[in-house]
Amino acid sequence: MFKLGNIQDSVQQTVAAIAAAIGVEVAIIDSDSKLIASSRGYIDAKVNNLEIYKPHKPFIEAVMKEKVIVCKSPGHFLYCKGCRLEGQCPETAEVLCAIEMDEKIIGVISMVALDEEQRYRLLGKIDTLLEFIHEMAQMLVSKIREKEFIDGMKQVNGLIETTLDSINDGIITFDDKGIITHANGVACRLLKIDNARLIGSHIDEIIVGKSILAFIRAGNTLLNQEYIFPGTVAIHCLISIKAIYNEQAISGAVLTLSDIHNIRTVVNEMTGMQGNATFEAIIGESELIIDVKQQALKMAQSDSNILIQGESGTGKEVFARAIHSASGRGKGSFVGINCAAIPEMLLESELYGYEQGAFTGARKGGKPGKFELAEGGTLFLDEIGDMPLHLQVKLLRVLQERCLERVGGTTTIHLNIRIIAATNQDLEAKVRAGEFRRDLFYRLNVIPIFIPPLRERKQDVTVLSKYFLLHYNQKLKKDIIGFLPGALEVMGSYSWPGNVRELENAVEYAVNIETDRYIKPASLPKRLFQQSNPKRTLRDKVRQFELGQIREALNNYGWGISGKTKAALELGISVPSLYRKLMAMDKGSFPGSEIDKRVRPYK
Repeated sequence: MFKLGNIQDSVQQTVAAIAAAIGVEVAIIDSDSKLIASSRGYIDAKVNNLEIYKPHKPFIEAVMKEKVIVCKSPGHFLYCKGCRLEGQCPETAEVLCAIEMDEKIIGVISMVALDEEQRYRLLGKIDTLLEFIHEMAQMLVSKIREKEFIDGMKQVNGLIETTLDSINDGIITFDDKGIITHANGVACRLLKIDNARLIGSHIDEIIVGKSILAFIRAGNTLLNQEYIFPGTVAIHCLISIKAIYNEQAISGAVLTLSDIHNIRTVVNEMTGMQGNATFEAIIGESELIIDVKQQALKMAQSDSNILIQGESGTGKEVFARAIHSASGRGKGSFVGINCAAIPEMLLESELYGYEQGAFTGARKGGKPGKFELAEGGTLFLDEIGDMPLHLQVKLLRVLQERCLERVGGTTTIHLNIRIIAATNQDLEAKVRAGEFRRDLFYRLNVIPIFIPPLRERKQDVTVLSKYFLLHYNQKLKKDIIGFLPGALEVMGSYSWPGNVRELENAVEYAVNIETDRYIKPASLPKRLFQQSNPKRTLRDKVRQFELGQIREALNNYGWGISGKTKAALELGISVPSLYRKLMAMDKGSFPGSEIDKRVRPYK
């Protein structure tokens, strides 16, 4: 129940008004017999300076039952029994009237005479007095209802404010003149504007270049329209606008702002566009693969560009995803694009996006490109060596300035992404041939990572084979226990030009074919048994000489990453060139190659 104490100021004003109008002392007491307000003379007459006045509770309870009590002989009245002033009350008369609200008594108005003059004023026209006091009581009830309404509105507004601030979207409301009346915290954060500055400004100052009022007055609504708020740093949002009607007339509208990067993050989580691979998922026990994994894990903590090189099928994208997952961008998007798989005429719009009307067939509203989709995360450029030269120039600008413009657009979009590129080609050779920009190569090749081919880490063949066997047992609902020694021997002697991808393909084939509990040699693909033995040419002999020099240097310095770096320095070639020579020399294209015997295999 509402307490009179909640409208203390109004109660005190009522006491003063009654006291001034009648010329007596007045007090208002609540239903718990607690004094809420009184005139000064009332307290002075009831207590001395050392006491705290407490109303006589039985008297107050009697008023709450009878609603009106007129006491002509204070101190000797029926309800004065037990009062500390019984028999010696300073009052000459007292009139008490209940304050009633919704059929409940919430308090009492007490009017006291302290001399004969005041007694006459109080009792002389009792009916008129009671009518006046009843009106004053109703005025207090009105104040209570007003306070309840205001408090209720504050509570509702507070609930609305809390609800709006808990929404992930920005909410802005404006009236029929376009003046902003409310903005939640998300809207202020997205627009980077203080609430005090936002409230009272015109909506056209926020949505620049569009007459929003004219738009909604024409009966239009806007739903998830892409919009870039101009500024030092462009703010990329989806906006929706819906009018508010009052008796069929527009009284305002609601503008909803959704951070497009947050939306893409959610979509990426739901569609798997995240780098969900980890370094634990890269199978291998060889020294070579362990060294590469350690190097990649260390480089994941950096935000510099990475160029992953390795033959087809070595797992370049798996490494890229693992680097992304282990980095500070791991919760962001991992967006990949194969530069060789998309026609040249479409590659630019796929990477950079396009605006509405940029070309024939352009989607209404435009479309974000891979760079924008990767915002806050990692963009993986696979087969970077196949990117056309004219697009290499645009890519170089993005790498240098970390911003772009969509195809057909003029708005600069700033980027917060990491670039990981991959190739199975000799980019240095393409640079020399004029097929790849030298400056772009250096921009991409800040952190080079070389993934060794499977033939250089033959011990990993068995580990990988068992891993793929387990995987395809589950997928194909088979119950094959393992490989016969003969099958493992065949797989171990094969050069695996397709690397891990080819090995996985071979195991899947064998699991499909095999009907027993162990995979036999006969269940393996026939190509694994076909080993070429071509005649040695002059080029083969030159390569064999180089092989001898390389092997000698590696025997001196070691076959790990640091050993290869030192060996390359002694041989006067770059580390990437050393790796390419090792790859080329160990493809089994000439007799006598023993590189695979010196390098421990990859899992």
